[in-house]
Order: sequence, then C-alpha cells, then structure tokens
Amino acid sequence: MREKINRLANGIIENDTPKISINPENIDIAVQYTQDANIQIDIISENNIPIKGLAYSNNPAVKILTAKFGGITAHVYAEIDSRYLGAKEHIEGEISLITNGGEYKIPYRFRTFGGLTGETLKKLKTIEDFMIIAKEDPETALRIFEYKDFTSASFMYDMKLRALYEGLTKRPDGYNCLEQFLVAAGAKMPVKLIFEKNRYEITYTDEENEYTIPIKRSGWGYLNIKVSSDSGFIKVKDKVIKDSDFDFNKYDCMLEFVASKLPRSNSSAVISFDSVDSYYEVVIDVKRKIAEKRPGKALMYKKHLLNYIKYRLRYEYEQNERLITMMLDELDKIYLITDNRLRIKLLKAEALYLKGEEYLARAVLLEEKDNVRAHKIDQHYEYILFEYISLMLEEMAGQREFFVKQVRGLIKDGLYEYLPFLINTDTAFKNSSALMYEMFKEAFEAGVRSPFLYIHYCRLLNKNPDFMHEPSKLDLAALDFGSDARLLSERLISETALKMKKIKKFDKRTFILLKKLYIQSGADKELLSAICRLIIKSGIRDKSLHKWFELAVKEDIGNKQLLNDTAAYTQDDDNSVFEYFMHTVPYDYADLINEKVLTYFITHHHVLDANEKTILYGNIIKFTKKSDILYIKYLPQMKNFVFEQVSQLRINERLAVIYKDIIKPNMIDKRMAKSLITILSAYRIEIQSRLVKTAAVIYPELKGEHVYTFDKIHAYVPVFSDRAGIFLQDAQGNRYNSLNIKKQSLLDMPEVKKECERLYPEHLLFELAQIWKTLDKTDPEQQETALLQEAGKDANFSDLFKSRILSKLLEFYREDSKKPSGPDIWVIEDNYKFLLDINKKDLNESDRSMICETLINIGYAKEAYDMVMNYGYDIVTRYNLAKLCKIMILDNAFANEGLLRTSFHVVMEGYNDMAILEYLCKYFNGSTDDMFSLFEISVSEHINTYDLDERLIAQMMFTGNGTHLDQAFAWYVSRRKGNDVLIRAYFTVKSADYFLNGKELPKKVFEYLENAISSTHGTNEIPVIYKLATTKYYSELTYMGSERQAAASDIINSLIDKGLIFPYYKKLAKWIRLPQDIKDKEILIYYGNRFSLPKLKSRILPGDGEFKSDDLRRMYMDIFIKEKLLFSGDIWEYKVYEEEDGKEIIKDSGSIRHETETDDNLPSRFERLNKLDPSSGGMPDYVLKEKFEDYIVKDEISRNLFGLM
Repeated sequence: MREKINRLANGIIENDTPKISINPENIDIAVQYTQDANIQIDIISENNIPIKGLAYSNNPAVKILTAKFGGITAHVYAEIDSRYLGAKEHIEGEISLITNGGEYKIPYRFRTFGGLTGETLKKLKTIEDFMIIAKEDPETALRIFEYKDFTSASFMYDMKLRALYEGLTKRPDGYNCLEQFLVAAGAKMPVKLIFEKNRYEITYTDEENEYTIPIKRSGWGYLNIKVSSDSGFIKVKDKVIKDSDFDFNKYDCMLEFVASKLPRSNSSAVISFDSVDSYYEVVIDVKRKIAEKRPGKALMYKKHLLNYIKYRLRYEYEQNERLITMMLDELDKIYLITDNRLRIKLLKAEALYLKGEEYLARAVLLEEKDNVRAHKIDQHYEYILFEYISLMLEEMAGQREFFVKQVRGLIKDGLYEYLPFLINTDTAFKNSSALMYEMFKEAFEAGVRSPFLYIHYCRLLNKNPDFMHEPSKLDLAALDFGSDARLLSERLISETALKMKKIKKFDKRTFILLKKLYIQSGADKELLSAICRLIIKSGIRDKSLHKWFELAVKEDIGNKQLLNDTAAYTQDDDNSVFEYFMHTVPYDYADLINEKVLTYFITHHHVLDANEKTILYGNIIKFTKKSDILYIKYLPQMKNFVFEQVSQLRINERLAVIYKDIIKPNMIDKRMAKSLITILSAYRIEIQSRLVKTAAVIYPELKGEHVYTFDKIHAYVPVFSDRAGIFLQDAQGNRYNSLNIKKQSLLDMPEVKKECERLYPEHLLFELAQIWKTLDKTDPEQQETALLQEAGKDANFSDLFKSRILSKLLEFYREDSKKPSGPDIWVIEDNYKFLLDINKKDLNESDRSMICETLINIGYAKEAYDMVMNYGYDIVTRYNLAKLCKIMILDNAFANEGLLRTSFHVVMEGYNDMAILEYLCKYFNGSTDDMFSLFEISVSEHINTYDLDERLIAQMMFTGNGTHLDQAFAWYVSRRKGNDVLIRAYFTVKSADYFLNGKELPKKVFEYLENAISSTHGTNEIPVIYKLATTKYYSELTYMGSERQAAASDIINSLIDKGLIFPYYKKLAKWIRLPQDIKDKEILIYYGNRFSLPKLKSRILPGDGEFKSDDLRRMYMDIFIKEKLLFSGDIWEYKVYEEEDGKEIIKDSGSIRHETETDDNLPSRFERLNKLDPSSGGMPDYVLKEKFEDYIVKDEISRNLFGLM
C-alpha cells in the first residue's frame, strides 16, 4: 500500500490493476455445532498482475488466520469457532478483502444442517425464485411454504409478504394457501376459467339425460372450484373441480338430468362455479321433449277417481246438474278399468238419483241387489251405500230407523266415514245442532279430515256462530275450506273476526285463513284488526307483514281496537300498530312514513331497536327538510342515537346516511372521536361467492388479526392502513386473497376526520400514518422520534415493523452524542460464583442476556466479554455493550481484534462514546465503508482521529474505492494535517479521474495543480498527469489570461516533445501557437484498457469505397490515437475492433469531418489550399486562376524569407 501511495505522489498512475476473481463469493455451509471448522478463500488474478491485500472479518466468531496475502494466486484461511453454535443458531457476517484490485465482501453464514427444505429455502432470493419451484414442483413448494422457517427466506422480510403469509398459512387446504399467496404477492396470475358461452339451450329427451359444458383454463396453478346447481332436476357429476381434472387445459363438466324432478314445461337452472376468489355462473335453459307414453291402468284409475271426488264434493255446495253429468262420465271411465265394479255402479246409482233419474237408479239397485247382499260382510260399505240409496228412492216403514241404527253403530265403532249417511238420514241428529257439533268434534279428534265434514261443519257454524269460542283446529280447518268454497256467511265471517282476537299463539294456517277472510269480506276492519293483533301477539316482525300495519294505520286502527277492551291483557301486551308498523317496515321503504306514525315516535322511540330507528331516522332525513318542524323535533333523539351507534362502532349504508347528516365537527368529544375514527375507516365489502363467511384484516404493522362476519354477501370492515391485507375465509377456515372483491368507502367526511385526529391523535389510524410519515423522513423532529421510540416498545406491533422502527431510530441518532454512564456497583458476596459457573450454553437467549448484563453491572467485564464473544452482540443491550467496551478499553489500551470489532459494532449501533471512538481511531482497520463511517462519526463528535484519516485515504487510493474520497480528504485537510505524500497522491488520483475518466472536479483541484506546476522548476519535473489534466482544463475555458497562456504554451510544448498529442490541443490554438502539423490533421481518439490491442478500419469519403485496416497508436495509458489529413468535404469513417473469445467485436465507430479553423486572420497553408478546392463550385475560372497565382507567390516569398533565417 505504501509503495503505491508513493508512486501516486510522484504522479505515476499504475496501469496494472489486477482483475480479481474470488472463490467462493458467498459462504453458506453447514457445520456441526460444538466443533471448530476451517474455510479457504481463493483469490486469483485473471490478468496475472500480482495481488496485494488484507483480510478482515466483522464477526469475532470467524477468525482470519492469514490477514495479509499476495501473489498471482493467494489464499485466505479462516477459522469458525462453532463451539457455542446451537442446533438452531447460526453465525453470520462478512469477510472484507482490501486489495489493489478493489474491495470485495464475502458474506458468510455458518449453520447447522437444516434438511432438504431448509437448504432449498436458503437458495431463494426473490418471490419469483419461489414461484418457479411452485410451477415446476407444487409438492416441494408446499413443503417449503409450510416449513417452520419459511419466513427466514430473504424475500419474506418484506412486510407486505409477511402479512400475506401470516394471513394465509396454517389453513386446512395447504395448496390453496400457496396459490393465494403467490397470486396476492404478484408472482403469478390467478387461474381463470373460460366458458364458450354463459347460457346453453338444451333439449332433453328420455334417451339422452347427460350433457357436458366444455371449460378451458388459462394459466397454471391450484384450482378447487365448488360446482352446484340451483335446481333439483339437474345434478352436477363432479361437485368439485381440481386443477388435476384438466387435460391440456380442457375439462368437460358433466350434467345429469333427473327426469322425475324435471318440470313438464320449459325451465332454467343456474350452474355455479365458486372458488371464493372467482365466481362464474352458467344458465341452462331446458326444453323437454318426452316420448308420449300411455298411462297405466292404476294411474288412470287414480286420475278418474280423484276427478269424481272433486265433482262430488263441489256438488255438496253447488247443486249443479253439470257436475252430476261430469261425475257420471268419470264413473263410466272408472268402471272400465276397476275390479270393484259394484261400488262404481252404486255410486252411479246415487248420481242418477241426484240427477232425478230415479227409475235408472232403481234399475241399478235391482240389478245389484243379490250381489250386495251376498257380499254384505266383506263389502260392507257397498251394502250401506245400497241401503242408503234405497232409502232415498223409496222409504218403507221402519226402514229409516233401522238404517240410522246401523250407521250409528258403525260410527260408534269409530267408522266416521259413514257420518255423511247419518247426516242425510237421521232427522233428529240433523235438527240437533249441539249433537252435530259434538259429533263433528269427536270425528275431527279421531283424525277425520274429510272435506265433507268441513262442509257440514261450516253449515253448522253459519247457523250457530256462537258454537265457535276461541277458534279450535277444527274451526280453522273448516273455515279455511269454507273460505275457498265460499260457504261462509257474512255473519260468520264477522263473528270469526271477533273470535280470532282470542287466539294467543300465532299459527301460519290461522294467518292464511285471516288473509282469505279479509279479501273475501271486502277489507273488513275487524279482520284487519284481527290480523294485526295476531301478528303482534306472535312477536313476529317479518318485513313481509308490513303491508297489514300500513293498512291498519290508513284505516286508523288503534291499540284499543286490537284488544277490544279485553282486560285479560296487561300493558306489556299493548304493542301498538304504530310500533309494529316500524317493527316490520322494509329497509327500502320508498315513501315518507305516515305522519301519525312519525308523531307517535317523537315520544315513543324507546320501543324501537337500532335497525328500526335507522330506518325511521333515515326516512326523516331523506323526505323532510331541516327546517321542517318534524325534523326539528326528531333532531335531539337522532343525535342521541348517533352517539349511541358510534359508541357501539356500528356502520352500514343506512347509518352512513344518518351520520353524514347529523355529525358535525363541533359535536365531537374525545370519547366519541375514538369510536368515530373506526367508523370513518370502514369499508363495505361485497363478494359474489356464497362460500365466504368472514373477512380477516391483517396489518403488516401489527400482531394478530381482526375478523369480521359477512351478512350474506356483505361485510363492514374498518381498515386503518393502506398496507393492510384483507382475506376472505370460508366455513372450513380456508382463506383467499381479496383481489376481486368490491370495496367501497362508506363515509367521506374530511372535516370530521380532521377533528377526530385533533382530539384523539393516538388512535391506530393516525399513529400508523404518523409512524410511516416519520419513517420516510430524513430529519425528524424530537416529538416524532419520541413517537418511534414508544412504538418500538409497543407489544402490539409486529416484530418486522418494530425492526423497521428501530433501524430508523438508529439512523436518526447515529450522529447524536450519548453520555456514557459509569459502572454500576452490585454489592454481593458469593452470587458472582453462581453466575460464573452456570452453563450458559443450556440457557435461552433471554437468560443469557440477564446474566451477561448482571456480570457487567457487578464489574466482571472479562467474563461478560467472553460471553459476548461466544454468543454474539445481541445478548446484551447496546448500552451495556458500550459500557463493556469502555471497561475493556481502559483495561486493554492496545489493539485487540475482537474488542475492535465489538467496539465498532457499538459505534455503528449509534453509541458514540469518546473513549471508544478514540480507541477505534487508533487501531481499527477494515473495509473502506466501515472506516469512513467511523471517520464520519468521529469528525462530527470532534474526536481526535489520530491517523485514521490517513489510513482511510491511503486505503481508498490503494483499492480505487473513491466513493467518499473527496469528503474524507476535505475533512483531512480541514483538520490541518499535511502529509505531503498523501496530498500529492490524492491530486494525482483526481487528475487521473478528470483526464482519463471524464469526471468533473471542483476548481480548487485545478488551483492546486496550477500552483504545483508554477512552483516546480522545469516542466520535466512536473508529473505528466498534472500537465494533461491542467491543459485539458485550459482547453475548456472561454477566456485565458496571459500568464495561463504562457504556462499552457510551455506545458503543451513539453507534452509534444514527449510525443503526446491529443485532440483537445486544437482548442488551445486560439491562445497559443501549435505546430502546423497538429493543426492540419484530424485526430481519432479511442479509450481502451491495459490489454487492449485495438484494430482500426477506416475509409475517407467520397474517395474510398471499402474500409481499410490501419494502426492505432497507444498515446498514454489506455488512450489510443490516429491522425489523418482531411481536405474540405472529406468524411473519415472508422470502426475500432477488439478481439473477444476469438471474435472481433466493434467497440467504437463513427465519422470525423474536416474542421475549418476559426481564426480567419491567420489561416494555415493547408487551410488556404482547402479554400481553393475547385470541387466546391461557385467560383469562376478566372477568379480561381488569380487565387492560385496569389498562393504560389506568397508561398515562394515565405520560403525565401524563412530560408534566410
């Protein structure tokens, strides 16, 4: 190093910089902990120029055994002390190589072997590297993704990626987690399904009951799509589609038609493809084409029998002869296909009797008389039917009594299907309403649900409505049937309305009956009252019931009408129509609420829940003006409601309308502001998928997560940071990215938000914003740094975020002075022996830290220092580490490599203690960056740097690392240090930078060069590089005084004498006299390197056709030139080649034209010849002749004159 500095001081620039290759460039090896290991670094000069250098390690656990090295091939050996390397720990650092060919840093990491997954993980540098593995081998990628140390991958230190990982990992479907992570990270595009069309028209036939939907896939990756049909007549064969189901990115989704559930008319079904993060629908329009089949005998029998029963039932209350004809027609059809023809013939006889064709009925009875009596036992119903018809046709003495007795006996045995016979034949029974009522009840309780029973019961109630008290099940069933059949009298309907008010329990059938009766009655108010009361007593508040209370309000039906002044009900039962008007009002009620209702709730708003109040107040805000008396009366309760809802952190679209109208900055206090900020930050999230149940918000800055439940397809989610990640979660716990969700901010109230920030600046929203704002600053205020300090201690912040904060704090305070504290005194007796003897290797990091800091506090510096050397700097706080260094420096005021590295670590952590800095300034050597940082801190702290600055500047010039050279030199000279060799070497380097590399320099550099040149006797003693830099600088000046002109002339002449010629000389021609030969020629300049052997090919246009080979002359260092004489109009085209890997490569090309001299008063002979060029045209022959004669005369005179001299 000293030799090179001396050469630079003498103006000698070395052109023999070695081209260095290093093996390995990065060290990452597994070691067996508790054992030492050695490594070798090979340093090779590829251009055979000898290497000289020094090696340093920045981790005391890695000791350099060969600190100095040199030669064409050199080796650096290092020893790794892994005795204290735990099974899950590692040693990290870097070896700095300071060489005459530049500086190199070799990062190293020594660890225990982590298995195949761990080793693969270490090779991943970017998320794209990981994506490539996922594409080629998903199984391996998943194993890596689920590996416990996945977050130690270098790209996972990105806070956004870490938040994505925390949100998606440890879920049931690992492959889905991996896919969602890669898509959300932007490493790959999501897989998309492509359908030929979104609507298919299918004609179904019995022969073909399957159909396929062709699907294509774009992209690669994991798929898990749930497929479902919204109809029962189409089944999906594969309910889940996986990526493995695709063959060459194609898949056929098979649909199966269920014939038994397929509607007879045309119908549609929707097939849904749902994977949460993507959702597709395909509509299937089905046209049914079914081959006609002749119905079976049993089906036909059933069909005609049902038709007969329907007509017979209607005849009971319509008495229409057309119905009898239809009955007979159906019986004829049944007769042809049934085996029990006796019953059919008897039913036909009854129909003939009803029609009045008694003679035909008698003929049937006469024909079947013997058959009936023969089967009296096994076909008893036919026998009773025969006897009934016979009685109706012609009653004989005693026949009725005998028949009634038989039927009564059958009914007594529980055969209630014979009850219609009793009604039609037993006069005493028919005339006794009470007896009939009891019999009907008995039959109903026995399970009889015959419409014939309902018909007679309705007729009974029409005559005796008082039989119905509190409506029973029989009453309701009969009335329901009677309503449909129009059997109920107006009196019975009115009585029913009153009796219905006694029902205490809501029944759907009762409600349906009341609706029917209300319509049938022509909107009877009593029935409307009964309907409303039934709903009120039920407690049901379904939105579909609102129309009844809207009608009640219009009809002015109040609470007393509902209760009918019945004292059986308490005040608690007194739920008004107005209240249920609001309990059932739809969310999208499109008109102003009835004024009576609005007036009522001015004082009774307490009975409404939050949702109902939201609808009420939103309606008032929407349909009234702020000046309306109604709005004014409601304003106080609306404000209270807003306060209440804000305190409960409630938000939705309807509440947002109220908040925007009511909330003003002047009504907010600190308590309200705390809650209101959350509401102002809320977003409405909408999704298509029906699989999603919750949304989870994960902040990169925070630990944990915040989960919000979806209301069908919506969720309201407060988000306090733009960096937050939103994840969707299904019922199984799988999570998905939120790239495709619709997210809408509900409240944009900047003035309110500003006031909230003023009142409650510590809210997370503002705190995060302020922290990030401070992190982006380069010069924060004291209050802002205090905020970061507090945030760094906050247990709620994530480790990565706190790491970011702490790193920034170190940066902020690196320049600050920290007052060191004296040693603490811990008065103990034998406790130190326990601390010294305990096996630190078996302790966790926290316990080691406690012991180490305690040893420092009680003065056992040597033992604490050994612990730091064994387990690393992190086991103690920065303060205690600095304290330890100070003690060790005072006890060991000499160079100690471990102590130097530890002290430097302390300084780099921001602890700028004077004793530590002075110690480092005396002895520390390392990489140029490290030494400059130390120098920078020491200068700012006004520390005595000893010879650190000279070591640093010398090393910079030795390695060629000039990044901070100017700053270091400026500090060096400002401290009034004057090593002449170092100063001259510096200006040699700067001159070379300017002349060879084209770097701009401050004027002070050229002032120094001019002074150096002027104070040197004889131009031959001035370094050539000084001359070149100075004259090039002169050539760029717009003005030059006489002294500079004289100096420039002397320097240029001395350079020309040395054979050094450069194009910029011609720029000085206006100030100094140059040889005519230089002025006449054009100069090509090419910058190569020490090993360049450039070849030139050129031609002069318009004369030359092809390029011709020529030589380039090495003029100075790596600069090559070629001179040529060009006439006016000549163009010199050139190409410069160099050989690389056996091939000639063009390195430079271009063209040069003849430059006319600017000084027309002193034209050169060559320039005068150029002006006589006939090819230029525009000059008459006689003028050209005169000019040639003038040139010859003057040229001859000049030759004679100067020949005499």
